[in-house]
Amino acid sequence: MRRWIAYNFEALFAKKNIYYALNGDSLFITADRDKISQVITNLLSNAVKFTPPEGTITLKIRNEKNQALLTIADTGEGIHPKEINRIFERFYMSDLSRNSFLGGQGIGLSIVKSIIKAHNGTITVKSDYGKGSTFTVILPVKR
Repeated sequence: MRRWIAYNFEALFAKKNIYYALNGDSLFITADRDKISQVITNLLSNAVKFTPPEGTITLKIRNEKNQALLTIADTGEGIHPKEINRIFERFYMSDLSRNSFLGGQGIGLSIVKSIIKAHNGTITVKSDYGKGSTFTVILPVKR
């Protein structure tokens, strides 16, 4: 992952006074750089959108059993349990994201999932409603 993707969000982090941490080691994977950048950009954008001022966003990357694991965790609103199974559907927007102030079209996570699938990877989400969410992307590391 290129650190510059996260740096593109520094102004947004500062505007909302969000604490941001990037942890982990450098990993090299065989992947479409632009598509993986799109995945990270979308996940970080959502994290910023749903994390309140003074919140925290943490991006971690590690190699585990020849797989690259990328997690983006936030202390945002979380996802309602009734909606969590639908968030990767095209055009689906949770009640919170339907707020016109927040914007969105309901296609970002659908695109993210299709990109990850095209790279023989997986994406999962765990959320504690009212406390935050963690998205985990797993991609194969090819030598």
